[in-house]
Amino acid sequence: MTIRSKLSIAMLAMFCMLVLVAWTVNHFVTTISNHALAHARMRELSVLTDDIRAEIFYQVAVAHGLDRLRTNEDWWPDDVLQDVRVRVSLAASDDEKRGWRRVEDGIRHIAHMRADDPAMVDLVREADQQLRKLRREYNRRLADSVAVAAEASFMAQLVVVAAALVLAAVFAMIPLLLRDWLVRPLDILNEAADEIGRGNLDHRVSPKGKHELAKLGRRIDAMAEQLGDHQKQLVEAREMAAIGELCTNVAHGLRNPLAGMRAAAQLASRRVDDKEYLRSTMNDILPEIDRMDQRITQLFEFSRILRLDKQPATFAEIIDDAQAEARGVVKSKGITVETTDESRGTTWSVDRQKFAAAIGEIITNSAHHSESGSSIEVAGKLADRTNGTSQILRISIVDHGAGIHANGLKRLFDLFYTTRPNGTGMGLPLAQRIIAQHGGAIEVSSTLGEGTRVDVTLSAAHREGMR
Repeated sequence: MTIRSKLSIAMLAMFCMLVLVAWTVNHFVTTISNHALAHARMRELSVLTDDIRAEIFYQVAVAHGLDRLRTNEDWWPDDVLQDVRVRVSLAASDDEKRGWRRVEDGIRHIAHMRADDPAMVDLVREADQQLRKLRREYNRRLADSVAVAAEASFMAQLVVVAAALVLAAVFAMIPLLLRDWLVRPLDILNEAADEIGRGNLDHRVSPKGKHELAKLGRRIDAMAEQLGDHQKQLVEAREMAAIGELCTNVAHGLRNPLAGMRAAAQLASRRVDDKEYLRSTMNDILPEIDRMDQRITQLFEFSRILRLDKQPATFAEIIDDAQAEARGVVKSKGITVETTDESRGTTWSVDRQKFAAAIGEIITNSAHHSESGSSIEVAGKLADRTNGTSQILRISIVDHGAGIHANGLKRLFDLFYTTRPNGTGMGLPLAQRIIAQHGGAIEVSSTLGEGTRVDVTLSAAHREGMR
């Protein structure tokens, strides 16, 4: 996950948490407010029931003291009846409405009765009980409102405290997260930049993850690797230039004396009386001169700038020419070369003569290090690149010889390095150079006592098409 995504998620989480806290607190505040209003209403209604009870007792006492008949005269306070009628119309439930109707009916009956009427006592008692019942209901609702408001207040306080603790924890974690997400990776990148700047191109960041700084670290690693390859190529180019100049000078310095020696040897073989002895001696000298001349020719080839004449060629054509190059050693040791062609007839743009000579040199080297009568497997197949967008030709040469030790593998392509008494140490370096000039690569793996495997890959960039 990228750092931008992490920060976005963190900010979104904090925003959502704040919104949730705000909504929760608003919910509890609204609840408290509503129940505070309900508490006030219930308190008012409870007081109203007491006032009406007091008014009924007061009016009855006054009427009894006057000792007169009460009819529809305007002696009973209309505001009391008006309050009762309002409560009937505003009743929140059927029970409350029925209770207030009974109170209203009782008051109406009481207002038309004589003070000494025995039924008045029952009507007053019934109205009083009904009003007490209403007051108890209003007091119960009042208590419920107080309880709910208190609980909502407590919950609101709890949410606020919890939100404050969470926010405090988040703000405390921010420096730690920034250190892990930004500071530490930047320190690693800074250290890598210093190391690479000092010339240590083998230093690697080796970042983990998929965030931006990890991608930057991988790019720095790739850049260091490319710089190392370019540096190596520059060093090799300088070395090759120096070696080429040396080879040219050595070859020019030796070829003329060798030609004179060969001519003198041939002339002497014709003039000396003991021709058999002289011929035997000269027959020993002349092959050595020819061998030295061959090495000088290789020096010329190695020092010369390669000019490739690329033409379309199939794997089969390349291997036929390569086996012709290696036929002498292969035939002398009785080695069988087994060829497997899985290239499906694909053609590749190569200098057929030079590329086949390079493959032939590898086969020859494998034959030199194989037991007589053994076999060498040569296979060619198409392989996909890792991105799946193109193909490469992979040529594998496998022998079953003694194998190569680790130090030998490291120096295998060093100029003049050889383990054979008559080797020149220039065949494999020249083969590697030819393969590299074609945009290819060569890899060698070996196990002592089991044999050696050489893989040559040819880039698809040189592919010409299908025949």
